[in-house]
This record gives sequence, C-alpha cells and structure tokens, in this order.
Amino acid sequence: MFQPYTSAFALGTSQLVAYPGDRAIIDFADFDALTARFGWSYPLIFKISNNYVCVYPEDGVPSGVLAVPNKLMEELEIGSDADFLVYLAYPHTVQRIIEWGLACPNHPERET
Repeated sequence: MFQPYTSAFALGTSQLVAYPGDRAIIDFADFDALTARFGWSYPLIFKISNNYVCVYPEDGVPSGVLAVPNKLMEELEIGSDADFLVYLAYPHTVQRIIEWGLACPNHPERET
C-alpha cells in the first residue's frame, strides 16, 4: 500500500518480479486504485532505486506485483520476487519526469 510521502511522491512497497516483457506492468485493478487515490496519470511512474520506470496496466499480473523486464531487473541489481521500497510519482511529477526525458522515451509529451 502506498502512503503520501512528499509533494512529489507517495511511498510504498511492491513485490518486484522479473519477466520477459519490454515494459513494467501492474494489475489493472491496482493501477485504477492508485490513480483513484493519487490522481490520474498514464503511465504511472515508479522510482525504484535511482531509476524512473514507466508502469502500465495489464491483465494477468497478480495484485501487489510490479512485473519488471528482465533487462531492467539486471540493471537494478536486486533479486527477483523481492518486496522493494518504491516511490510513486504524483501526476504533476510524472509530467515533469517525461518532459525532462528521465523516463518513457516514446511518450508524445517528451521534449526532444
């Protein structure tokens, strides 16, 4: 569960699980609950260690799990299937992170 932390982020834990996909995903219901509580943002952006990660909703992901591409999990240098402290960016922070090019390289609002 996430709790307000700063003016830019909420703080919580997620079970990080490596998978062979190309983007980070969470359960649709979890995505909807987070956007209902903290404001609409598509995608969500989580900060894991010092990395900003774009997170999208998808069917088939267990509740409470953040499925992270294998490559990113290797870059993070953390074990899979681990509960990990993550930060959830509020919508105004998401917009800045994308505009500044810190995450979501193919997002239409990203500055070039």
